[in-house]
Amino acid sequence: MPSWSPVSTQSGPDRTTNLRIPTLPDSVMKIRALLQREDVGIGEVSIALSKDPPLAIKVLRIANSVQIGASEPKTSVQAATSMLGLRGVASVVLRAGLIAPFEHLKDADGFSLKDLWCHSILVGQIAENIARACRHRGYDMMPQEYYTCGLVHDIGKIILYDNFGDEFLHVVREKPADVSDIQAESAAFLGLNHAEIGAMAAELWLLPRPVIDVVKFHHRPLDPGSTPEVVTVVTCADEIADLVEAYPDGKPRDLVAKLRTVPPGCTQEMLIKAVSLALVLRPTIEV
Repeated sequence: MPSWSPVSTQSGPDRTTNLRIPTLPDSVMKIRALLQREDVGIGEVSIALSKDPPLAIKVLRIANSVQIGASEPKTSVQAATSMLGLRGVASVVLRAGLIAPFEHLKDADGFSLKDLWCHSILVGQIAENIARACRHRGYDMMPQEYYTCGLVHDIGKIILYDNFGDEFLHVVREKPADVSDIQAESAAFLGLNHAEIGAMAAELWLLPRPVIDVVKFHHRPLDPGSTPEVVTVVTCADEIADLVEAYPDGKPRDLVAKLRTVPPGCTQEMLIKAVSLALVLRPTIEV
């Protein structure tokens, strides 16, 4: 057994009672609601985005950053939305609005918010790439929606930090290598962990059920209640991101050999291409 004891400064059977989960900005929720309409068009979405200039600027910046190999940067909301498509816009708007509720938080020794956001964005990009390569359509999800899954998969860590501050940092800093994040968090917070809390947040934000499932089960994709055909894509993407962060000069084939999770229908060559792309993307990600 590891010589480590989590510190818990609160007691009680259910610590979710006073858990603060922020709402997303109104403009983000309105645009995502608009995108749910079957008759909505690109023009209407572009107009809605243009009414919120800060959000529109973020969408433009993100749209240009995620389109590797685009012929030229998009300079108008209309051009960006046309390039992304409606489902792509939904993912990019979510990314643009997701950081805002947590802007008051600062990096701490042993816990970098910037690194966590960059990791989440990278996981989203890898998951979308794998979904395209493997032609995954679980739950009628398009590849862009796998990006959303990757983007929010670790959001529970930020919510834990926002709620528990130094107590959460103690868990991050003192956790032994042979204790998983989920185990350490559950021990310290009476059963709460970033996967469960992230799923609660995804449900509060009215994200699709497959996204909620991915957040909840991304550390245990084969558990009963999970949807392995979807969750394994993001779990694999998470492992790839971890590997390219740990071995930025690694050879793709060697890194693929270290993977524990392989989505159904995904060949070794597809994974090698995904790892190669991740190695290229990682230094270019901006928050």
